[in-house]
Amino acid sequence: MLGRWLAAGACCFAAVACAAPVESEPAYADERFLCGADSASEWTDAVDDCRRRFERDASCGGVISFEGVLEEHLVTVDAEVSRTEFVDFMDADGTALRDNVKIYSRSPYFSFSLQLKEIGGATMAEGERTLRVGSTADPSEKLTDAVVRTSFRMSVGGESSDLASRDGELVVERQTESEQAGSFALEFRAESDQIDGCFHVFATDRMVYTTGDDA
Repeated sequence: MLGRWLAAGACCFAAVACAAPVESEPAYADERFLCGADSASEWTDAVDDCRRRFERDASCGGVISFEGVLEEHLVTVDAEVSRTEFVDFMDADGTALRDNVKIYSRSPYFSFSLQLKEIGGATMAEGERTLRVGSTADPSEKLTDAVVRTSFRMSVGGESSDLASRDGELVVERQTESEQAGSFALEFRAESDQIDGCFHVFATDRMVYTTGDDA
């Protein structure tokens, strides 16, 4: 799917180049990977700007950046998040635990969603946690263990592609009722497909459920 879209984009850029004296660069040429130490100030500025807009009118849901290979194509993305969904579980003693976060955004050539499922930990947890990508053996421990499930979905021109994660990790750096921040390294079923990235998002939608509710 992504290959067809990139090929179509290349044809479009080639056509423009033939008709104009200045060649158009692919849209990815302007994308930056903002998760490295050399981009720390730029990343902080982007998060702070988004936070101000979120607090003012919820017009920014966060920021995300990643690089890697998707469907055999090199990609680099830095993007604003349009919408985020937080789902939390309230246990019997009144502690809210983070169940999952779904992040919606778009790159120059495709829109995408990244879902982090069964993150676990209290919504006001302090300190950094590292979770491995996998499946929880005991469902009763899904919000208290060190395992996370992830999914990545790309959409282009009415077509969608779901990439199932087979390995990787999520580092949780910040977790509150309205914020989630961290970094990730994900490997998908196709061995060549993998992305590394970071995110800092704010809850544009939040749902809290209890035992017996449908999450």
